[in-house]
Amino acid sequence: MQGALTDLGEDNHIYICDINPNMLSVGKKRAAERGYSEEHCLSWIQGDAEALSFEDGSMDGYTIAFGIRNVTHIEKALSEAYSYDAYSFSVIPAVGELVSGDRQSYQYLVETFALPLTKPLLQEKFAQMIQETGFEKVEYENLVGGVVAIHSGLKL
Repeated sequence: MQGALTDLGEDNHIYICDINPNMLSVGKKRAAERGYSEEHCLSWIQGDAEALSFEDGSMDGYTIAFGIRNVTHIEKALSEAYSYDAYSFSVIPAVGELVSGDRQSYQYLVETFALPLTKPLLQEKFAQMIQETGFEKVEYENLVGGVVAIHSGLKL
């Protein structure tokens, strides 16, 4: 993330959205510890991935990491992502948190693997869901032996 923020121009803006205000607080704190704040084009917004409050067509990109497993209606969240005219959609696993030694994030990851939602949500099925939303050139790459995967698709 640090390299990406450094490369952003002055006209770019990143909205960090989470339904959980505590997660937003953790994110703000971590960003501040790394020298990033709202002055660095970051805005922190409490919101629901199934009903985002941004104008349609107002975003160039959209990412969601392990949060997709916490969404009740995945198809609705994907449809919401598609409405922002994003040229790309990525589900990027937060493997970096595991590597960094962040025990709390790692524990959360282990606990959520047992959720009923994650068992039927295999990589191929999720890729199909992304494609059915309207994204094209959908593909995925398994990491850590398929424990996590990076999914991507383009809105053309």
